Amino acid sequence: SHSEITSVLHRLGFSDVSGIAFNPKVVRGPFNDRVKYSVGDFLRTPFPGGSFAAITSISAIEHGNVVDTLLAEVNRLLRPGGYFVGSTDYWPEKVDTTGIEMFGLPWKIFSAPELEAFFAAADKLGLRSPGPVDYSAREQVISCEGKRYSFAWFVLQKRLEGA
Repeated sequence: SHSEITSVLHRLGFSDVSGIAFNPKVVRGPFNDRVKYSVGDFLRTPFPGGSFAAITSISAIEHGNVVDTLLAEVNRLLRPGGYFVGSTDYWPEKVDTTGIEMFGLPWKIFSAPELEAFFAAADKLGLRSPGPVDYSAREQVISCEGKRYSFAWFVLQKRLEGA
């Protein structure tokens, strides 16, 4: 499948939009005559370094628990000043997902300490939140595999060179 973000960006007038996913059907995504869809691993992409002003990862980082690899690839691909916008399964207190897989990968619902560790690892690479981070959550609006949680959205910006 593909993210709806590629279609939205295209409709907003962005002209150089790419998407990558494991699923071979991704190449049949909307606007595939203008959006560059690729089959592949978003942790090891074929794109040259500094290729993107923005990268999105919507509801993907909780599958496989590969934070360091993901952040290294995002850092490699982003231009200085570029943005990484993402979402992940989240609840401030730990929700145990031990032994549960989704898409053939381990599933993790990030807790506040785990999300803090994610941001700390990003910061070491020069990817920082451009504003304050709020770890609170009010409602467990998602129910899946007997677990209740919400989503966390985040934005990280790559440090400008020399900054």
